[in-house]
Amino acid sequence: MATLIITEKDKAAKAIAEIFGPFKIVRKKNTSRVYHIPSRNIYVLPLRGHLLEYKNTEKYKSWSKTNPRNIITDSDAIEKFPKNYATPYINTLIEYGKQCAEVIIATDADIEGCNIGLIDAYPFIKQANQNIVVSQMWLSSLETNEIRNKIRNTIPPKWNWAQIGEARALIDAFIGFSATREVTNTLRPLLLKLNRQFVSIGRVQTSLLYLIYLRNEKINNFIPEIYWTIKADLINQNNIFKANHELNPFKMDNELKAKTIYNKIKNEKFAKIIDNTKSKFERKPPTPLNTSKALVLLTKNLRISAKRALSTMESLYLNKIISYPRTDSDVYKSNFNHNAYLRKFSSHSRYGNYILNLFKEKRFKPTMGKKDAGDHPPIT
Repeated sequence: MATLIITEKDKAAKAIAEIFGPFKIVRKKNTSRVYHIPSRNIYVLPLRGHLLEYKNTEKYKSWSKTNPRNIITDSDAIEKFPKNYATPYINTLIEYGKQCAEVIIATDADIEGCNIGLIDAYPFIKQANQNIVVSQMWLSSLETNEIRNKIRNTIPPKWNWAQIGEARALIDAFIGFSATREVTNTLRPLLLKLNRQFVSIGRVQTSLLYLIYLRNEKINNFIPEIYWTIKADLINQNNIFKANHELNPFKMDNELKAKTIYNKIKNEKFAKIIDNTKSKFERKPPTPLNTSKALVLLTKNLRISAKRALSTMESLYLNKIISYPRTDSDVYKSNFNHNAYLRKFSSHSRYGNYILNLFKEKRFKPTMGKKDAGDHPPIT
Protein backbone atom coordinates (compact mmCIF):
# COMPACT_ATOMS: atom_id res chain seq x y z
CA MET A 1 0.00 0.00 0.00
CA ALA A 2 0.91 3.66 -0.28
CA THR A 3 2.58 6.06 2.12
CA LEU A 4 0.99 9.34 3.17
CA ILE A 5 3.19 12.29 4.25
CA ILE A 6 1.53 15.21 6.05
CA THR A 7 3.12 18.68 5.95
CA GLU A 8 2.01 21.97 7.41
CA LYS A 9 2.66 24.13 4.34
CA ASP A 10 2.53 23.69 0.57
CA LYS A 11 6.18 24.66 -0.06
CA ALA A 12 7.34 22.01 2.39
CA ALA A 13 5.16 19.40 0.65
CA LYS A 14 6.59 20.32 -2.74
CA ALA A 15 10.18 20.21 -1.45
CA ILE A 16 9.63 16.70 -0.08
CA ALA A 17 7.87 15.52 -3.25
CA GLU A 18 10.75 16.74 -5.44
CA ILE A 19 13.17 14.47 -3.56
CA PHE A 20 11.39 11.31 -4.70
CA GLY A 21 11.41 12.09 -8.42
CA PRO A 22 8.67 13.03 -10.89
CA PHE A 23 5.37 13.80 -9.24
CA LYS A 24 1.82 14.58 -10.23
CA ILE A 25 -0.35 17.23 -8.65
CA VAL A 26 -3.79 16.01 -7.66
CA ARG A 27 -6.06 18.98 -7.09
CA LYS A 28 -8.73 18.48 -4.47
CA LYS A 29 -11.82 20.61 -4.07
CA ASN A 30 -11.26 23.57 -1.73
CA THR A 31 -7.76 22.38 -0.75
CA SER A 32 -4.44 23.41 -2.22
CA ARG A 33 -3.20 20.16 -3.76
CA VAL A 34 -1.86 16.68 -3.11
CA TYR A 35 1.53 15.66 -4.51
CA HIS A 36 1.60 12.09 -5.85
CA ILE A 37 4.87 10.30 -6.62
CA PRO A 38 3.74 7.27 -8.72
CA SER A 39 7.17 5.57 -8.73
CA ARG A 40 7.17 5.35 -4.93
CA ASN A 41 3.40 5.29 -4.37
CA ILE A 42 3.70 8.26 -2.01
CA TYR A 43 1.17 11.02 -1.40
CA VAL A 44 2.28 14.31 0.17
CA LEU A 45 -0.59 16.32 1.62
CA PRO A 46 -0.04 19.92 2.78
CA LEU A 47 -2.36 21.30 5.44
CA ARG A 48 -3.15 24.90 6.29
CA GLY A 49 -2.05 25.16 9.89
CA HIS A 50 -4.50 24.08 12.57
CA LEU A 51 -7.61 22.21 11.47
CA LEU A 52 -9.37 22.39 14.85
CA GLU A 53 -9.95 25.05 17.47
CA TYR A 54 -11.52 25.19 20.91
CA LYS A 55 -14.90 26.87 21.25
CA ASN A 56 -17.61 27.06 23.89
CA THR A 57 -20.26 24.37 23.64
CA GLU A 58 -23.89 25.26 23.04
CA LYS A 59 -24.48 25.16 26.79
CA TYR A 60 -22.15 28.15 27.30
CA LYS A 61 -22.80 30.21 24.19
CA SER A 62 -24.81 32.82 26.08
CA TRP A 63 -22.65 35.41 27.84
CA SER A 64 -25.47 36.66 30.04
CA LYS A 65 -27.14 33.40 31.09
CA THR A 66 -24.06 31.47 32.22
CA ASN A 67 -21.49 31.97 34.94
CA PRO A 68 -18.11 32.61 33.26
CA ARG A 69 -16.28 30.96 36.15
CA ASN A 70 -18.00 27.64 35.45
CA ILE A 71 -16.16 27.48 32.12
CA ILE A 72 -13.04 26.59 34.11
CA THR A 73 -14.67 23.89 36.27
CA ASP A 74 -17.16 22.31 33.84
CA SER A 75 -15.51 19.75 31.52
CA ASP A 76 -18.39 20.18 29.07
CA ALA A 77 -17.82 23.93 28.68
CA ILE A 78 -15.43 23.80 25.73
CA GLU A 79 -14.92 21.45 22.82
CA LYS A 80 -12.83 21.22 19.67
CA PHE A 81 -14.51 22.12 16.41
CA PRO A 82 -13.20 22.18 12.81
CA LYS A 83 -12.12 25.62 11.60
CA ASN A 84 -14.22 27.17 8.85
CA TYR A 85 -11.79 26.05 6.12
CA ALA A 86 -10.95 22.62 7.59
CA THR A 87 -13.66 20.28 6.25
CA PRO A 88 -12.10 19.70 2.80
CA TYR A 89 -8.72 18.97 4.41
CA ILE A 90 -10.33 16.54 6.87
CA ASN A 91 -12.10 14.75 4.00
CA THR A 92 -8.80 14.47 2.11
CA LEU A 93 -7.06 13.05 5.18
CA ILE A 94 -9.77 10.41 5.53
CA GLU A 95 -9.71 9.61 1.80
CA TYR A 96 -5.96 9.02 1.62
CA GLY A 97 -5.80 7.47 5.07
CA LYS A 98 -7.92 4.60 3.74
CA GLN A 99 -5.47 4.03 0.88
CA CYS A 100 -2.21 4.08 2.83
CA ALA A 101 -0.43 1.65 5.14
CA GLU A 102 1.88 4.27 6.63
CA VAL A 103 1.58 7.95 7.53
CA ILE A 104 4.59 10.16 8.19
CA ILE A 105 3.97 13.38 10.09
CA ALA A 106 6.25 16.04 8.57
CA THR A 107 4.60 19.16 9.94
CA ASP A 108 6.87 21.89 11.35
CA ALA A 109 9.36 20.40 13.78
CA ASP A 110 8.23 22.20 16.93
CA ILE A 111 5.52 21.96 19.59
CA GLU A 112 2.90 23.64 17.41
CA GLY A 113 3.75 21.46 14.41
CA CYS A 114 3.53 18.30 16.53
CA ASN A 115 0.15 19.43 17.81
CA ILE A 116 -1.16 20.10 14.29
CA GLY A 117 0.09 16.81 12.88
CA LEU A 118 -0.58 14.42 15.76
CA ILE A 119 -3.58 15.96 17.55
CA ASP A 120 -5.45 17.71 14.72
CA ALA A 121 -4.72 15.59 11.61
CA TYR A 122 -3.72 12.08 12.68
CA PRO A 123 -6.97 11.12 14.51
CA PHE A 124 -8.95 11.51 11.25
CA ILE A 125 -6.47 9.22 9.46
CA LYS A 126 -6.59 6.71 12.32
CA GLN A 127 -10.38 6.83 12.27
CA ALA A 128 -10.34 5.85 8.58
CA ASN A 129 -7.63 3.20 8.95
CA GLN A 130 -7.11 1.59 12.35
CA ASN A 131 -4.06 -0.37 11.15
CA ILE A 132 -2.06 2.53 9.72
CA VAL A 133 1.50 2.91 11.04
CA VAL A 134 2.55 6.40 12.15
CA SER A 135 6.03 7.93 12.38
CA GLN A 136 7.50 11.42 12.24
CA MET A 137 9.99 13.22 9.98
CA TRP A 138 11.94 15.78 12.04
CA LEU A 139 13.27 18.33 9.53
CA SER A 140 15.74 21.06 10.48
CA SER A 141 15.83 22.43 6.92
CA LEU A 142 14.28 21.74 3.51
CA GLU A 143 17.60 21.09 1.80
CA THR A 144 17.85 17.95 -0.30
CA ASN A 145 20.36 16.10 1.88
CA GLU A 146 18.41 16.89 5.05
CA ILE A 147 15.13 15.54 3.63
CA ARG A 148 16.81 12.41 2.25
CA ASN A 149 18.49 11.73 5.57
CA LYS A 150 15.33 12.25 7.63
CA ILE A 151 13.06 10.21 5.34
CA ARG A 152 15.46 7.28 5.87
CA ASN A 153 15.54 7.93 9.61
CA THR A 154 12.02 8.73 10.74
CA ILE A 155 11.41 8.83 14.48
CA PRO A 156 8.59 7.74 16.78
CA PRO A 157 5.93 10.45 17.09
CA LYS A 158 6.72 13.13 19.68
CA TRP A 159 3.44 12.72 21.54
CA ASN A 160 4.74 14.60 24.57
CA TRP A 161 5.47 17.67 22.42
CA ALA A 162 2.01 17.44 20.87
CA GLN A 163 0.40 17.23 24.30
CA ILE A 164 2.37 20.27 25.50
CA GLY A 165 0.81 22.21 22.64
CA GLU A 166 -2.60 20.84 23.52
CA ALA A 167 -2.24 21.79 27.18
CA ARG A 168 -1.26 25.31 26.13
CA ALA A 169 -4.30 25.57 23.86
CA LEU A 170 -6.59 24.34 26.64
CA ILE A 171 -5.22 26.84 29.16
CA ASP A 172 -5.57 29.63 26.60
CA ALA A 173 -9.18 28.62 25.98
CA PHE A 174 -10.18 28.30 29.65
CA ILE A 175 -8.59 31.59 30.66
CA GLY A 176 -9.58 33.48 27.54
CA PHE A 177 -13.20 32.36 27.45
CA SER A 178 -13.91 32.70 31.17
CA ALA A 179 -11.89 35.83 32.02
CA THR A 180 -12.94 37.74 28.90
CA ARG A 181 -16.62 37.19 29.78
CA GLU A 182 -16.15 37.95 33.47
CA VAL A 183 -14.32 41.23 32.89
CA THR A 184 -16.54 42.25 29.98
CA ASN A 185 -19.75 41.66 31.92
CA THR A 186 -18.36 43.51 34.94
CA LEU A 187 -17.24 46.53 32.91
CA ARG A 188 -20.24 46.58 30.55
CA PRO A 189 -21.50 50.09 31.54
CA LEU A 190 -18.03 51.57 31.05
CA LEU A 191 -17.49 49.72 27.75
CA LEU A 192 -20.77 51.10 26.38
CA LYS A 193 -19.59 54.62 27.13
CA LEU A 194 -16.31 53.86 25.33
CA ASN A 195 -18.17 52.28 22.40
CA ARG A 196 -16.41 48.96 22.97
CA GLN A 197 -18.01 45.52 22.77
CA PHE A 198 -15.70 43.54 25.05
CA VAL A 199 -12.36 43.38 26.86
CA SER A 200 -10.02 40.65 25.62
CA ILE A 201 -8.18 38.72 28.35
CA GLY A 202 -5.48 36.16 27.50
CA ARG A 203 -2.88 34.02 29.23
CA VAL A 204 0.03 35.80 27.51
CA GLN A 205 -1.33 39.13 26.31
CA THR A 206 -2.79 40.23 29.64
CA SER A 207 0.36 39.32 31.60
CA LEU A 208 2.46 41.21 29.06
CA LEU A 209 0.18 44.25 29.21
CA TYR A 210 0.55 44.27 32.99
CA LEU A 211 4.35 44.21 32.71
CA ILE A 212 4.16 47.09 30.22
CA TYR A 213 1.87 48.96 32.63
CA LEU A 214 4.35 48.48 35.50
CA ARG A 215 7.20 49.71 33.33
CA ASN A 216 5.19 52.72 32.20
CA GLU A 217 4.32 53.56 35.82
CA LYS A 218 7.99 53.42 36.70
CA ILE A 219 8.77 55.82 33.86
CA ASN A 220 5.95 58.19 34.83
CA ASN A 221 6.99 58.20 38.48
CA PHE A 222 10.64 58.78 37.72
CA ILE A 223 11.92 62.06 39.15
CA PRO A 224 14.96 63.32 37.24
CA GLU A 225 17.90 64.61 39.24
CA ILE A 226 20.05 67.53 38.16
CA TYR A 227 23.75 66.79 37.90
CA TRP A 228 26.87 68.29 36.31
CA THR A 229 29.77 66.88 34.34
CA ILE A 230 33.12 68.42 33.43
CA LYS A 231 34.59 67.44 30.08
CA ALA A 232 37.52 68.70 28.05
CA ASP A 233 38.52 68.43 24.40
CA LEU A 234 42.29 67.85 24.33
CA ILE A 235 44.41 68.32 21.20
CA ASN A 236 47.64 66.42 20.65
CA GLN A 237 49.38 66.54 17.24
CA ASN A 238 46.14 67.47 15.47
CA ASN A 239 44.29 64.61 17.16
CA ILE A 240 41.36 65.48 19.40
CA PHE A 241 40.36 63.25 22.27
CA LYS A 242 37.91 63.76 25.09
CA ALA A 243 38.73 63.74 28.78
CA ASN A 244 36.25 63.37 31.63
CA HIS A 245 36.79 64.60 35.17
CA GLU A 246 37.37 61.71 37.53
CA LEU A 247 34.55 62.84 39.84
CA ASN A 248 31.85 62.93 37.13
CA PRO A 249 28.94 63.14 37.61
CA PHE A 250 28.60 65.83 40.26
CA LYS A 251 25.24 65.41 41.96
CA MET A 252 22.97 68.14 43.35
CA ASP A 253 24.77 68.54 46.67
CA ASN A 254 28.12 68.91 44.86
CA GLU A 255 27.09 71.80 42.60
CA LEU A 256 29.44 74.28 44.29
CA LYS A 257 32.36 71.84 44.03
CA ALA A 258 31.73 71.29 40.31
CA LYS A 259 31.54 75.01 39.57
CA THR A 260 34.67 75.69 41.61
CA ILE A 261 36.66 73.10 39.64
CA TYR A 262 35.27 74.36 36.35
CA ASN A 263 36.10 78.01 37.06
CA LYS A 264 39.60 76.98 38.05
CA ILE A 265 40.41 75.13 34.81
CA LYS A 266 38.14 76.70 32.18
CA ASN A 267 40.82 79.02 30.77
CA GLU A 268 43.70 76.54 30.85
CA LYS A 269 45.50 76.07 27.52
CA PHE A 270 47.67 73.08 28.45
CA ALA A 271 47.07 69.75 30.14
CA LYS A 272 49.72 67.49 31.61
CA ILE A 273 49.54 63.71 31.29
CA ILE A 274 50.54 62.25 34.66
CA ASP A 275 49.59 58.65 33.95
CA ASN A 276 49.33 56.70 30.70
CA THR A 277 47.68 53.36 31.42
CA LYS A 278 46.73 51.00 28.63
CA SER A 279 44.13 48.28 28.92
CA LYS A 280 43.30 45.46 26.56
CA PHE A 281 39.70 44.77 25.66
CA GLU A 282 38.89 41.45 24.07
CA ARG A 283 35.64 41.23 22.15
CA LYS A 284 34.43 37.71 21.58
CA PRO A 285 32.68 36.81 18.32
CA PRO A 286 28.90 36.35 18.53
CA THR A 287 27.47 32.97 19.42
CA PRO A 288 25.18 31.02 17.05
CA LEU A 289 21.64 32.29 16.59
CA ASN A 290 18.56 30.87 18.24
CA THR A 291 15.14 32.39 17.61
CA SER A 292 15.35 34.99 20.37
CA LYS A 293 18.81 36.23 19.37
CA ALA A 294 17.85 36.34 15.69
CA LEU A 295 14.76 38.44 16.45
CA VAL A 296 16.80 40.91 18.53
CA LEU A 297 19.39 41.18 15.76
CA LEU A 298 16.86 41.68 12.97
CA THR A 299 14.52 44.08 14.75
CA LYS A 300 17.42 46.23 15.96
CA ASN A 301 19.34 46.45 12.67
CA LEU A 302 16.52 46.37 10.12
CA ARG A 303 14.03 48.39 12.18
CA ILE A 304 11.22 45.91 11.59
CA SER A 305 8.73 44.29 13.95
CA ALA A 306 9.40 40.90 15.54
CA LYS A 307 6.36 39.52 13.73
CA ARG A 308 7.73 40.58 10.34
CA ALA A 309 11.21 39.30 11.21
CA LEU A 310 9.87 35.85 12.14
CA SER A 311 7.64 35.74 9.07
CA THR A 312 10.64 36.59 6.88
CA MET A 313 12.76 33.87 8.49
CA GLU A 314 9.96 31.33 7.94
CA SER A 315 9.79 32.36 4.28
CA LEU A 316 13.57 31.94 3.95
CA TYR A 317 13.23 28.47 5.50
CA LEU A 318 10.47 27.43 3.10
CA ASN A 319 12.61 28.63 0.19
CA LYS A 320 15.53 26.45 1.38
CA ILE A 321 17.76 29.42 2.27
CA ILE A 322 18.09 28.97 6.05
CA SER A 323 17.45 26.18 8.53
CA TYR A 324 14.37 25.97 10.73
CA PRO A 325 13.97 29.36 12.47
CA ARG A 326 12.14 28.28 15.62
CA THR A 327 14.75 26.87 17.98
CA ASP A 328 16.14 27.47 21.46
CA SER A 329 19.52 25.99 20.52
CA ASP A 330 22.62 28.17 20.20
CA VAL A 331 25.12 25.29 20.33
CA TYR A 332 26.06 23.16 17.31
CA LYS A 333 26.36 19.41 17.75
CA SER A 334 29.84 17.99 17.19
CA ASN A 335 28.76 16.17 14.00
CA PHE A 336 27.21 19.24 12.32
CA ASN A 337 28.46 19.55 8.73
CA HIS A 338 29.83 23.10 8.62
CA ASN A 339 31.82 22.45 5.43
CA ALA A 340 28.70 22.19 3.29
CA TYR A 341 27.53 25.63 4.38
CA LEU A 342 30.95 27.30 4.26
CA ARG A 343 31.66 26.16 0.70
CA LYS A 344 28.64 28.11 -0.50
CA PHE A 345 30.47 31.29 0.51
CA SER A 346 33.90 30.39 -0.92
CA SER A 347 33.33 32.48 -4.05
CA HIS A 348 31.60 35.36 -2.25
CA SER A 349 33.03 38.78 -3.15
CA ARG A 350 33.29 39.86 0.48
CA TYR A 351 33.69 36.68 2.50
CA GLY A 352 35.31 34.34 -0.04
CA ASN A 353 38.95 34.88 1.00
CA TYR A 354 38.08 34.52 4.68
CA ILE A 355 36.29 31.22 3.99
CA LEU A 356 39.23 29.91 1.93
CA ASN A 357 41.55 30.72 4.83
CA LEU A 358 39.29 28.77 7.19
CA PHE A 359 39.65 25.70 4.96
CA LYS A 360 43.39 26.26 4.58
CA GLU A 361 43.91 26.51 8.34
CA LYS A 362 41.27 23.86 9.09
CA ARG A 363 39.49 26.15 11.54
CA PHE A 364 36.00 24.70 11.82
CA LYS A 365 35.30 25.02 15.53
CA PRO A 366 32.29 27.33 15.96
CA THR A 367 31.58 29.57 18.92
CA MET A 368 29.22 28.12 21.51
CA GLY A 369 26.19 29.56 23.24
CA LYS A 370 24.62 28.08 26.35
CA LYS A 371 22.01 25.58 25.23
CA ASP A 372 21.50 22.59 22.97
CA ALA A 373 17.73 22.16 23.15
CA GLY A 374 17.93 18.92 21.16
CA ASP A 375 15.34 20.00 18.62
CA HIS A 376 17.30 21.77 15.86
CA PRO A 377 20.71 23.27 15.21
CA PRO A 378 21.11 27.04 15.58
CA ILE A 379 19.66 29.05 12.69
CA THR A 380 22.06 28.52 9.82
